[in-house]
Formats: sequence, structure tokens, C-alpha cells
Amino acid sequence: MESVRYEAPSVQTVPVIELRGVSKQFLKPTGELHTVLQNINLRIEKGQFVSLVGPTGCGKSTTLNLVAGFEQPTAGSVLSLRSAGTTWRLK
Repeated sequence: MESVRYEAPSVQTVPVIELRGVSKQFLKPTGELHTVLQNINLRIEKGQFVSLVGPTGCGKSTTLNLVAGFEQPTAGSVLSLRSAGTTWRLK
């Protein structure tokens, strides 16, 4: 019997959240710049479960604040379905 191999067609998915080359700096009271995130790339697609894990001060909360729109990146871009005009529905 001959083996038949099926390959699913290539489908380009649209990410729900995407960070492209994101960097974030804050100004210290001394006037120095403090880099919290540098050149971060992250792509989260519909149905994925993602956890941000790391030690205190590594940028987890800053990343979430960028995704939520509470902060703007110093460099790069944060894209989401919300920024594309789609309404999010919680189920």
C-alpha cells in the first residue's frame, strides 16, 4: 500500500497582538535614560496562550502597558486588532 502525505495549505494568519522592534526608555530623575526594553519582537495569534515570566524589573509590566496602550514605545510599533479598528469581545 502506498503512503499518501497530506500537507495543509499555507495560511497567513493575522496576529492578535504584535510587537515589532519595540524599545522603551524612561528618563531617570538624574536626567539619564534607562532602557527597559530593547528591540523586542513578539507575535501572538488567535487562540494562543502566552505567559510573560521573568525576574523583577525585566519589563513584563512595561510590555503589558504597551500592549494595553497605556504607554507608547520609544521605538518600534505595537499592533493589535484593537488598533486596526476591531472590537474585542470577551466570552
